[in-house]
Amino acid sequence: MSNNSIASRNPLLIPDLFHCILEYLIKTLPNERPSKEERQILAVLARTCHAFSEPCLNRLWRRLNSLLPLIRSFAAVADETRAKTPPSSREWLVISRYSHRVQELNLGNEYLSLHFLQRTRLVLPNLRVFRWKRHRRTTPSTDFPFDSIAFVWPLFTSNIVTLELELDNTNDSKYQPFLKNYPHRCPNLESIKLNISNGTKDHKPVSQALSQAICGNANWHHVELFAPIDNIILKHLGMSSTLKTVSLTLAPQTSRPDEACFRPEDTPFCSVTDLALILWNSLDFATCLLRDRDQLFRCFQVTLHTLTVATEVSSLLTALASPQRTHSLQAITVNHLPHIASGHGLSPGDGNGIFVRQPLLYETLRPLASLVQLRTLVIDLNHPASLNDQQFASLVYNWPLLEALQMTWTRGEHSSASMTLKVLSSLLISCPELREIGLTLDAMDVPVAGTYADVCSPFITSPMQLHNCPLKDPDSVADFLVKLLPSMPRVRWTHTSHMHPTDNVGSIREYQRLWMQVNQRMHHPPP
Repeated sequence: MSNNSIASRNPLLIPDLFHCILEYLIKTLPNERPSKEERQILAVLARTCHAFSEPCLNRLWRRLNSLLPLIRSFAAVADETRAKTPPSSREWLVISRYSHRVQELNLGNEYLSLHFLQRTRLVLPNLRVFRWKRHRRTTPSTDFPFDSIAFVWPLFTSNIVTLELELDNTNDSKYQPFLKNYPHRCPNLESIKLNISNGTKDHKPVSQALSQAICGNANWHHVELFAPIDNIILKHLGMSSTLKTVSLTLAPQTSRPDEACFRPEDTPFCSVTDLALILWNSLDFATCLLRDRDQLFRCFQVTLHTLTVATEVSSLLTALASPQRTHSLQAITVNHLPHIASGHGLSPGDGNGIFVRQPLLYETLRPLASLVQLRTLVIDLNHPASLNDQQFASLVYNWPLLEALQMTWTRGEHSSASMTLKVLSSLLISCPELREIGLTLDAMDVPVAGTYADVCSPFITSPMQLHNCPLKDPDSVADFLVKLLPSMPRVRWTHTSHMHPTDNVGSIREYQRLWMQVNQRMHHPPP
C-alpha cells in the first residue's frame, strides 16, 4: 500500500497536518508559561520522534527568561568564563538550532546572559517580545559596561512588536542615541513600555529624546511611559488614531493640555479605551483632557503625587460621567501615590493638611451614579469625606455589575457624616457580582446580625480592606462580618498618620489591636 493511501486513511500521518494539530494542543495547555514538570514532559516528547520534535521544541524555546539555556545547549557548564568566550563554529550551529524558536525574551540583571550578549552579538531572528529590567546598583558584576546598551542592538529587528525597557542610569547621553534610533530598527512596534529614571531634576534632555522616539512611530496600540514627558509627546499620542491603551507619567513642568496641546474642537485620545495618568500637578490636568464627545473610555485611572481639593474631584467625576460614557466606562480609579495616601508629613494644623479642607460630599460622587456599567471603582484619596449610609446605598444601587469597590479616605473634622457597618448589607444586595471590598466606615456601632439573615455573599473570598475605621467591640464586629461574608478570610486594616483630629498614637494602636482580635475571632468563632 502506498504512503498516499495510508495518509488518506489516517490524516495524522500527513506531517503538516499533524504539526498543526499538535501546535494547537500545546497552545491550549492551561498554563501559558510551562511549569518545570511541563517543560520536562515537552523535552521528553521532543526526543521521542521527529513528528513530536519540532512542535515541542518550539514550545520549549518560545519564551526565555534568561540566555542560560542557550549557553547550556553547547556548554557543559554555564559559568562566567563560558559566557565571556565567543562560541566556536560548531557551537554556533547548535545555537542556530534553537535561536530561531525564541519569540519572547525577558532579561533582568542576570549578568551571565548579559555577558553572553555582549560577547556574541546574538541575533534572535524571530524575536517578537523583548523585556529588560536593568538596575546597575543590584548587579554583582562590576566590570560590565552598563553605561552602554549597544550590545543589545542585534536583538532589535523588524519582527519585534512589543518592547519593555526599564533603564536606571543617571547618564542621559548614553541612552539618548538608543531612543533616537530604535524606531528605525523596530518599525513594526505596536506596544512599548519605557521606564527611565535619570536621577536628575533636569528632565528636559530625556523629554526631548523621548519626543523623537515616540513621535517617530504612528502605529502604536499600547504605550506606557514612566518617564517625564512633554507636551509634544502628549499631543502626538493624544491625536493618534491607532492607540488603544495609554499610561503616562507627566513631568512636573508639563503645562495644562488646554493651553499647549489641544484646541477646544480637538478630541484627544478618541481611539483609546484604557487611559491612565500619573500627575504631579492637580486633577484639573486630567479634566482638561476630557470631552463630551467621541471618547468612549473603558478604563480611566488618575494617580496623584500631590494633595487635591474637593472641587477638583467634583469637576473630574462630572466630566467623566458624561452621557456618551454612560455605557462604556467599566473601571474608574482616582487615587494618591502611597507616600501621599499614608499621610506622611501632614499635621492637623497644617494649612495644606487633610483636616482643614472641605470634605468630599455626596454631591461630589453623585455623577458616578449614571455609570451603570461600572465593574471597578476605586476612590482612594488622602482627603476627608462626608457620606452617610443612605447616600452610599443610593450610589451603589446603580452599579449592579460592580465586581470591585474601594472607597477609602481620611476622617476629617469637617466630616459631618460617616458610613457604618450597615452599608455592607445594601452593598451586597445592590451588587451581587461583588468580589472585592475596601471602605472607610465607623464600626463603633454594630448592627444585630440577625436582622440581616437574608443578606449573605459567599463569593467574596479576598480580604476586605478597611481604612481609618474605629471600633470598640471586636467580637460583635467579627460575628457580623462572618454572618454577611462567610468566605472572607480576614480584614486588612490600614490608617493614615492621623485618622481624626481627636485620635492619637495610643488610640490608633488600640484600634489596630482590636482589629487583630476581629480576625482572630473570625478564624476561631465561639462554639
